[in-house]
Amino acid sequence: MSAMRGVAEALSALRAMLEAETPVGDSARPFFDLTVRLRDSVQPVLGGACTTACDRLAERARVLERTGDLEAHLLAGVQLESTLACIGEAIADNPEAKAQQVQQALARLLQRACVLAAGTSSPDWNSFPDLISTLAVVRRSAGELAGPVRTCGGDVPRNAAELNQLLESSEARLLEDPCAMVASLTSELRWHLGLAVRRDWCFLHEDMDDSSLAAYTNAWREILLPADAQITPERILDAVSLSQQQFRTCEMPDLDDYLDEPECLIGYGLANLIPPAPYGWEFSSETAVQAFLRGQLGQWYMRPFRDGVSPVEMISTVLKFGRPLYYERILLHSVAQHRLVQHAVWPDGGGVSQLETLAYLEDFFNVMLDGYLLRKISMPNLRRPGGWIEYLEDLIALHFAVTPQKVVEVRRDFFARRGFDCGAQLLESGGHGGGFLN
Repeated sequence: MSAMRGVAEALSALRAMLEAETPVGDSARPFFDLTVRLRDSVQPVLGGACTTACDRLAERARVLERTGDLEAHLLAGVQLESTLACIGEAIADNPEAKAQQVQQALARLLQRACVLAAGTSSPDWNSFPDLISTLAVVRRSAGELAGPVRTCGGDVPRNAAELNQLLESSEARLLEDPCAMVASLTSELRWHLGLAVRRDWCFLHEDMDDSSLAAYTNAWREILLPADAQITPERILDAVSLSQQQFRTCEMPDLDDYLDEPECLIGYGLANLIPPAPYGWEFSSETAVQAFLRGQLGQWYMRPFRDGVSPVEMISTVLKFGRPLYYERILLHSVAQHRLVQHAVWPDGGGVSQLETLAYLEDFFNVMLDGYLLRKISMPNLRRPGGWIEYLEDLIALHFAVTPQKVVEVRRDFFARRGFDCGAQLLESGGHGGGFLN
């Protein structure tokens, strides 16, 4: 336990560096010292792959100390994220750490549900038992929350005082358990680190005229095998512009800012849907394409790209925002990336064919379309707790089980009114310049 506390303390020091918004390159020697400290604390308690990852991190830190250039800074950030992921995976099976993480996640869900209650038609605590039912959604959808929560003699808090007690005890137990603290720190650090790595990527690939377009183009060159795909800024702009044309005639006020100029959608995709640093995310196999799309959804739900998103995390993000996410934005981007892959020059003898890749992108588009339709039909019911419970159940079913029948019916009508049978036909319709979301 004391050895794991050393890992937690090293990670806390790294968090302090990030919270101070101190770029690693501005204090390369202290950063290198921290990587050595992390390696020395990890080796006796985790060993194996974690020690190897820490050694690679120390090597990157040494290069950064010697050169101080932006690329070394970026690569050090990429390796740090990978090292944190390795540490997180190593303790994921620790039952004590998992139990504390579950308790903390549950407490935060409760807290967000209570905040959400203030915006419903029944803002007082009389509606709280109904909002607690949202936790049943989590328990049914994610095995890590299968057990009951014991607090104040009951399974769930019954009022504000009991909720506050649960939150305080959860935070206290987290501080007392080094394993749980390490798990929490690795997750928190990786999210903030992703933002820093993305910033470095954009700076490294910026262009004097349009940094977003230049960085976005270079990202897709990495993803679509740069030697053969022939991705150019002109092809990016063409794919985005044609996708915007498909959406332009729709009645979606929220999308107005993303339909005027291609750079608006490009900036949104770069910030929310492209890996922080696309090294190693090329479409080299079916598994790689699937991992990339899981990462896009996960990052959109504010999770580290390589992790994807779990039902618990999805619900937590929705409750944090206090509204369903705007699926029309990721839907628009999914059309653009489908078009980009469709017109890329595909390498011969690759691990995955162009048709297979397009099939995965089409499936992703269909799920995002279902997410948009679910949001649209659910919004009128979100003024009451029961409407939120129903939405969360349907959302988790859509992404992790079977699409709810009511969404299937709305989708069928959606296609029929536009003269389509399926999403593939709808995607192809953009070649004729037609708007399809009317």
